[in-house]
Amino acid sequence: MNKLKFNSHVVVLATLMIMAVAVPGLASCTGQTTYGPGNETYTTKIDSDSVGEVFGPVQYKIGDTYLGEKQYVEAIKAYTAAIRNGYTGTDIYVNRGTAYLALGLYSGAIADASISLDIDPSQVRAYELRGRARSLAGEYAAAVTDFTKAIEIAPGNKGDYLGRGVAYIGVAEYDYANTDFDKAIALDPKYPDAYYWRALVNEKYLPDYYSALNGYTKVIDLNGAHLYDAYNGRGETYFRLNEFDEAISDFSLLLEIDPDYWLAYYNRALCYTGVRQYQKAADDFKRYVALDVNNKYGEVQSADYLATYYKPFLEGYIR
Repeated sequence: MNKLKFNSHVVVLATLMIMAVAVPGLASCTGQTTYGPGNETYTTKIDSDSVGEVFGPVQYKIGDTYLGEKQYVEAIKAYTAAIRNGYTGTDIYVNRGTAYLALGLYSGAIADASISLDIDPSQVRAYELRGRARSLAGEYAAAVTDFTKAIEIAPGNKGDYLGRGVAYIGVAEYDYANTDFDKAIALDPKYPDAYYWRALVNEKYLPDYYSALNGYTKVIDLNGAHLYDAYNGRGETYFRLNEFDEAISDFSLLLEIDPDYWLAYYNRALCYTGVRQYQKAADDFKRYVALDVNNKYGEVQSADYLATYYKPFLEGYIR
């Protein structure tokens, strides 16, 4: 019986117990050798440098272990070794592509998903992987095509509707995007990601501010992964409606959760100017400028811009 032991902190990863009749071809196996009745037990260290067809399945499992531990570089090494040693199957390319995607290596993810689809054109996970990678790479139309294919094969996956909806945003098909988010919510009424993206479309692109408020509130109630962005989005929506006190409340709540959320300082400062609390606005702009060291929000929102634009009220505070 094969037995694997993994150490997540050491490159030499696994101990493989291979039960086999002794043959010269296994001479590369090293380590302890004990004898059973008519069989030999080989104990050998397997890592990403091991060469030999017998090692491929083990390297694949090592890759899966690393992938589960989010050690993506090591996962790629193990999967690549398994492929080099002749291990075949669509899952290994999808799994390696998933590791590439997690590292932001979109071309690698797209290539592996495509290889998987060459082997099995009905591989839903490969379409999903390639759709995500293409969307993140800005290839939105191609991503729509991939997610559509995944939905045709397996129409019950809420994540595919979400992925296609996000890709539709990239090609400015906002109504189609919201239709997909609606379908994702119909599949799972407690799906915060779908509520968030639908709210974002309603706020930024349609616009439908009151629907956006309801959507952001739903994300907050569900305590979803986009919680911080939902507070910020709801605050921005209140700002668009000139409901400055409500916006200030949301940005303040967000900053209690995350005092370094630089965009919330910028947005709250704008709201403070809306209620003529200029000293508070100046203080928030200064916090924003201090935190946004990489100018994440664009050149137009530089410190000089802020000082000039609000000069009648803020002169002497920003600089």
